[in-house]
Amino acid sequence: MTNRHSIGRSRRRPTRALMLLATLLALLAGAGGLPAAEARSAKVKDPANKPAYVDVRSAAYADRENQVVTRVKVRDLGSSGSLLVRIGPQNADVMYYATLTRTAAGVLTRKLEYVTIGGRDTVACAFSGRWSRATDTVRVAVPHTCLDFGVFLSKHWVEARMRAGRFVDAAPSRNLGRGDSPGCVTRTEFRRVARGQLLTRVHAALDTAGRFGDGAGGGFSRVYAKCAGSGRYAVEYDGQTARVAAKFRMS
Repeated sequence: MTNRHSIGRSRRRPTRALMLLATLLALLAGAGGLPAAEARSAKVKDPANKPAYVDVRSAAYADRENQVVTRVKVRDLGSSGSLLVRIGPQNADVMYYATLTRTAAGVLTRKLEYVTIGGRDTVACAFSGRWSRATDTVRVAVPHTCLDFGVFLSKHWVEARMRAGRFVDAAPSRNLGRGDSPGCVTRTEFRRVARGQLLTRVHAALDTAGRFGDGAGGGFSRVYAKCAGSGRYAVEYDGQTARVAAKFRMS
């Protein structure tokens, strides 16, 4: 599935708040209750190019518990060029660009940008990257902690693009479920939820943000779908600190 995108530059850079607002609007437009679980990894093939100035053979995507990993196989990988990995919500004009570049001298540089229809911001992020001419592969791994969309995403759209000079070859994109159990909670995950944990940490561990339950007495609850069996899980949070106050199973 192709991700709609419209990237432009502006003389007046948008503020981070406005960029996050754009993200929220894009996400809410496609929201529809609890997200369905999706494949956590995918391998795609790419047809040969003629002439092959830069030619992707395949791409392997994996949306793991703590990072989004992309591994691209190239026919006759050169000594220089760049791999661009685009990560964002499905069908949204908001995403991150993670670029790994290798110079002819063998120097690797990394750059992460937050991109919207209004412009782009460079983001400080120590993501990892490898360039191997011996195996004709390039690998980029971006931590989830670097991907701040303003709301929790239980799935990401990912695409890889190789560039050599002015020539580009893009691998087919994929939508991936995040973590071990995208969109739902396993029994083991729920057992690990402990009093005092921050909501953001809980959602990262559960691989879902669930949905709002209710709020009263200075607190609120969120409800999460089980991965197996009937019923749901619920967690109560302190309204001031957003930390876990209690948890329970719902029939």
